[in-house]
Amino acid sequence: MTWTPTHPQLDEVFKKHLRYEIVRLVEMYLLLQEPAPYRKTIPSATAATVHDGLLVGFCSHGRNLLEFFFRDQHTKFYYALATDYADARYVRLDKNRADVKRLYEQICAQINHLGYDRTNDDTKKVQGPECAALVKLVHDEVERLARHLKSGYDKVHLALDQLAAVAMPSVAMGAIEPSNEIQIVTSTSPSPPSAPVKIAGTTSW
Repeated sequence: MTWTPTHPQLDEVFKKHLRYEIVRLVEMYLLLQEPAPYRKTIPSATAATVHDGLLVGFCSHGRNLLEFFFRDQHTKFYYALATDYADARYVRLDKNRADVKRLYEQICAQINHLGYDRTNDDTKKVQGPECAALVKLVHDEVERLARHLKSGYDKVHLALDQLAAVAMPSVAMGAIEPSNEIQIVTSTSPSPPSAPVKIAGTTSW
């Protein structure tokens, strides 16, 4: 079963929901790099729960965005597609590309699906390099879509500035403790800048 979204639906997803997914991905990535602000203000047991929630949220937003870029048709679940907003020259993300397939399958197995292929082997979990790769992948796809937007869709809603700020190699990964499901390892890169990064009216460190 397929269907066609209405113009109001297309407009709302592009201006509100797609931007929400992108901005939250960035905000959670920044908090995972430098957890001190929230760890200092709440009990350690609660901080561990918040930490795990950030990891789960980050991966869920990343999965939603990957699906947005590689899905090829509308279904009864009313999924939004990047091709809804792109001109004829745009080519959707190849879901079978090695890096896309690896990241997507890891996220599905460890976060979004409760299955028998989950693992307790930390070497097989999503860690710092995978998180950085996911952000870079989303950035590159958003940037590519921005170059092919149909008339009437403004790239300002794609939050490219925020994505670029964290997708560049100069952005360091901070020390993150293991989660029950996934973990981010400590980076040897320099510490993140001490100045706050402003995103969508909020301040994240």
